Amino acid sequence: MPGPKVYHLEYRRKMWRLKGASAEKALRVFQTKAKALKESAKIVRRQKPSMLKIHKKNGIITRTRSY
Repeated sequence: MPGPKVYHLEYRRKMWRLKGASAEKALRVFQTKAKALKESAKIVRRQKPSMLKIHKKNGIITRTRSY
């Protein structure tokens, strides 16, 4: 059985971006972190098993959510 799909929520160029672990392009782009967290959780939750790694603006991972 393959491992979970990994997604990252990162801050780049004044926007929050949801992207796959090995993807170059963002799946979705958000203006606020609150909106990004809410919508990203919905998207990632549909891809079970999956994992969302949430970054701070400086790039450090602060939380990891598993679905």
